[in-house]
Amino acid sequence: MTSSTTTSVPEEALASRVGTCPICCRRAENRRTIVRLQSQPVVELVECPFCAAQSADRFPLPEFLTALYDPTFYRSSLVSGPGLSARCARSILRATRFDSHRPVSILDYGGSDGTLSQALRRELLANGHRGDVRSTVVDLHPREDTPHQRFIDPARFEKSSEHYDLLLASAVLEHLASPAATIRALLDHAAPDSYFYARTPWDSPLQRVVPGYRVKWPRHLHDMGPAFWERFMTVFGVSGELLVSRPSIVETSFRDAPVRTLAAHLSKIPARIESSLFRDKSSSRERVWKLVGGWEVLIRLA
Repeated sequence: MTSSTTTSVPEEALASRVGTCPICCRRAENRRTIVRLQSQPVVELVECPFCAAQSADRFPLPEFLTALYDPTFYRSSLVSGPGLSARCARSILRATRFDSHRPVSILDYGGSDGTLSQALRRELLANGHRGDVRSTVVDLHPREDTPHQRFIDPARFEKSSEHYDLLLASAVLEHLASPAATIRALLDHAAPDSYFYARTPWDSPLQRVVPGYRVKWPRHLHDMGPAFWERFMTVFGVSGELLVSRPSIVETSFRDAPVRTLAAHLSKIPARIESSLFRDKSSSRERVWKLVGGWEVLIRLA
């Protein structure tokens, strides 16, 4: 659990307000205000009544967002250290089943340098997987290909016709001004009996009750908690099974940040207990404990 300083986006760098949800694309004129992201000019986080996603009511212009993600000074949280990616990989693989003799193809959307997909490959091989494991990393700033990993930009990805056994959208959807198109594209590239993993922030409950806590605006344009993910399959017409819906993994370690890590674990324990008591992951029941900072899901696609 961490706090962040809100950066105000100037008026000239903000797009106009729209009444359509950028995630489910439904017209929603009376979206409920959740928190204020900045005061001058006013930008608020509002909730869609249809898909339950929370989004800024105004987005920074594309050139402003592009500058935010200049790789010379921005790094994804999953690139901050190998320990987090290894823990995330093990967590994903505990809920998946792959034929140990067949190849596995991984799509790592917005995967930066491909740390997570490489961690998944290492974990699969360490657990006795005998088939080839290859990954495709989609990122605005592609790197040089390696023997088991290739990098492509989003435009090339949209034109491809390949299908993948495991699709990753880890800590990426919240950064996109038009996540609906990306979600559709990811689902279109799913192989039969594949898996879809996503990890997203759910910071707004913390901002409402924890003094000094701020949603990570303007890098985070959306908050996508359990209410969104437990409607996701219906909203997007997805056939399959929601295998995992739970608080996301802790991003820090006791060695590097002991106090912060302890606070993060303690904040998530009540929600994990609550999730274990209510096994129906497709339920739209409102969560009692919301102070977790992030959510993750794993879906088996039919």
